[in-house]
Amino acid sequence: MPRASLKHDTSWYVPANLRSGSIPAAEIRKEYTRLRDIAQKRLNRMASTKWSETETFKQNYGFYPKLKDIKKGDGDRISSDLAYKLSALARFVSSETSTITGNERIEKRNLETLHEHGYDFVNKDNYIEFGKFMEEYRQQRQDRIYDSGDAAETFAQTERMGLDPAKVAQDFEFWLENYRELQEMRPSKGKSAGDARRIKERIKRKQNRRRKKK
Repeated sequence: MPRASLKHDTSWYVPANLRSGSIPAAEIRKEYTRLRDIAQKRLNRMASTKWSETETFKQNYGFYPKLKDIKKGDGDRISSDLAYKLSALARFVSSETSTITGNERIEKRNLETLHEHGYDFVNKDNYIEFGKFMEEYRQQRQDRIYDSGDAAETFAQTERMGLDPAKVAQDFEFWLENYRELQEMRPSKGKSAGDARRIKERIKRKQNRRRKKK
């Protein structure tokens, strides 16, 4: 497990403890270099895989400079920069998401759970996109209005229609509100295929016709 990469208890890596002066600066610098080497190898392996699309990768790739490029402290007291970088390194290398194998284990567990709840449309091929879609749903705070099940179904329908997730994110509330309309639509062909603007127009025209009939 990744946690074995840490030489010390997790409390050792807390910035306040690292800067307390109770730990020799040389020991801290040595541990930073050691963990950075581990992190760099893991991140470089992930860079050519689908896991490079994850938030964990994006937040950590290129985030850990060499020791010589970090501001030095005073005497045996390290700088706050080094303390926070080492603390972040420790969290990363001890996380299951820091390795390809760890991510694959998480993916397997999550897919099993999703399939148990009927979301069979999520698979290894669209797992990352689904994760980003659901994160966007939370970031835009749509979870205060719409159930996560609605968001998952919206993903299923926008994927079926070939819509660009980035385009959907620009008007997330519209798609969450109208995913049932999408369920009844057949995917477009030709120029309209995957065109979010045209599909929105189709939905609105359908809704207008329905209102006129009332």
